[in-house]
Amino acid sequence: MKKEHYLTFLKYPESVRKYVYTTNTSENFHRLIERIRGRTGGFFQSEEVLGVNIVLQLTRLKEGKWKKPIPHFKASEYELLQLHRLKFRNLGPDMNAELRKAEKEMNDFLNEYKKKKSDSSQKYKTN
Repeated sequence: MKKEHYLTFLKYPESVRKYVYTTNTSENFHRLIERIRGRTGGFFQSEEVLGVNIVLQLTRLKEGKWKKPIPHFKASEYELLQLHRLKFRNLGPDMNAELRKAEKEMNDFLNEYKKKKSDSSQKYKTN
């Protein structure tokens, strides 16, 4: 029944519900990607370019606006972690392997990006 999906946010601690039941964060992120798409001529050249832009924007947000956790989430961190573990406890070995593979790929890409960024900044400092 769809009604259950609409009320899913009620299982979260009361202090974080107002952040969970809205889609503001994802809508703002999508708006950011749409602005980039508009500046690049209305489309991304490939899925790879789109992926790079997504990772870059997430990295910028994590290093800036999202660097400090929302105090309500920090205060409910243990409870939220337990809810997450309960939800994904029975995924099975194939799904767990896929999740680990995706996480490794994202971390590899992020490390490569940081290395290139560092190399280019060193290049400008020496010149």
